[in-house]
Amino acid sequence: MPGLVLSKSGEPLQGASIKIVDVQSNETTNLLTDANGAFSPAMKEGRAYNLYFTFVGYNPDSLINFSVGANERSSIMMRMAAVDGQMDEVVVVGYGTQKKSQLIGSVAQVGADQINNRPVPQLSQALTGQMPGVTIIQRSGQPGNSGGNIRVRGVGSFGSDPSALILVDGIPANSLDEINPNDVEAVSVLKDASSAAIYGARAANGVILVTTKSGSGNGKLNINYSGHVGVQQATEYPEQVPSWEYATLINEAEANTYTDEEIQKFRDGSDPDNYADINYVDRLFKKSFSQTAHNLSISNKTANTQYQLSLGYLYQNGLVEKNNYNRYNVRMNMVNTIAKNIKLTTRLAGMQFIDNQPAPPATLDFNDMVTLIGQIIRYPSYFPAELSNGDWGQGNNNAGTPVSFLQSESFFKNKGQEITA
Repeated sequence: MPGLVLSKSGEPLQGASIKIVDVQSNETTNLLTDANGAFSPAMKEGRAYNLYFTFVGYNPDSLINFSVGANERSSIMMRMAAVDGQMDEVVVVGYGTQKKSQLIGSVAQVGADQINNRPVPQLSQALTGQMPGVTIIQRSGQPGNSGGNIRVRGVGSFGSDPSALILVDGIPANSLDEINPNDVEAVSVLKDASSAAIYGARAANGVILVTTKSGSGNGKLNINYSGHVGVQQATEYPEQVPSWEYATLINEAEANTYTDEEIQKFRDGSDPDNYADINYVDRLFKKSFSQTAHNLSISNKTANTQYQLSLGYLYQNGLVEKNNYNRYNVRMNMVNTIAKNIKLTTRLAGMQFIDNQPAPPATLDFNDMVTLIGQIIRYPSYFPAELSNGDWGQGNNNAGTPVSFLQSESFFKNKGQEITA
C-alpha cells in the first residue's frame, strides 16, 4: 500500500518519520519518506494499525486504528501543519534579517511578549534567564543602577572589557538600561564567532541586537497605555544585638569595660543620653519602597507610512531617605515608502534621568551614599542618635551618627540626557 506525506500547501516532505504499530501484536516498524514524500508500509488487510507521523518544524500527527479493509482505502495521505512561529520566524542578524530556518550561526532571541510582561525598570533585568548561553548578574539594587552585567559565553578575554557589543536599531549603545523595555520588539544575541565577520573585533564577546517597535495598525490609529505600581523590599537586613548585649560582648573581648550598673542602664533605658539603645538598621532603612512606571504609545500603519511614538516614565524609590531615580523616555520610529524601491527609516530617541541621593556632610572622610549605607550597617547601637536637649548625638568620633548624616542639607544630584538619531 503506497503512502504520501505532504505539507498543508501540498509540498512533499522528504525525511518525514513514520512509526507503524500493529495494534494486535504491538510489532513496530519505522519508515522514512523519500524525495517525493512517499513511503511503502507493509500492512495486512483487516488488521488495525496506529501510524505516528513526525517531521522537524511540523506538528506531529497520527492515524489511530487504521485498517485497510475498514476504511476502504488504497493509499495513505497525510498532510502535516507547520509549527507556528518557528521555521518562518524572522531573526535579526547583523544589519538585516533572516528566517530562522536559514541560520547557520548561534542566535538566541526574545520577543516583545516575553519582555513587556515583566514589570522591571531596566531592559537587562527583563532578559534575565530568558536566553541560553547569556548570563546576567545583578550586583546592585540601587535605583537607576540595578542593571545586570551581561556576559555571552562567559568571560571572553582577560584584562579588557568583557561586555558584548550592543546595537539598538543598528546604532551602537553603551548600555541596555537607557532603553524603555516597552519600546522593544525583539532582542537577538549573536553568540558565536561568525558575528565577527560582520562587526569585526568588537564582536569578540558577542553581539546584542535590539529592535524597537515600528508601529502597527490597519489605517486606524492605535493608542496603548501600560503601567504598574509596585512595592520593593530588601531580601534581608542585618540583625543587630541590643546595646546591653553589645556591652556584654565588649566585656568578653576587653575585660571590665562596662560595669553591671552601666549594662543595666543600657537595658532599662534610664539614661538614654549616655546609655542609648538605637537600632540604626531598623531606624534608617525602609521596610518597603515604591516603584512605578507608565508608558503611552501611539501608532499606525498605512500603505506608505508606518510609525510609532512612545512616551515612558519610571520612578524608583530607594531604601534610605532622599534616594530616588526618575527616567523619562521618548521614541519616534517611522518608515516611509517613498517609491517602489526606496524606503526611508527614521529612528529618533531621547532619554533623561535624574538621580537623587543623600550625601553626608563634607566634614566626614566619606561622601557617597553607598559608604553611608555601610556606616548604618556597622554603627554600634549604644551611640545616641538625638540627645534629650534636641542636639544630635556626637557618635564615635564627635562627627555625628548616620541619623544626623542623613538629615544633613548635603545632597548628590546627577542629571543626564541622551539623544540618538
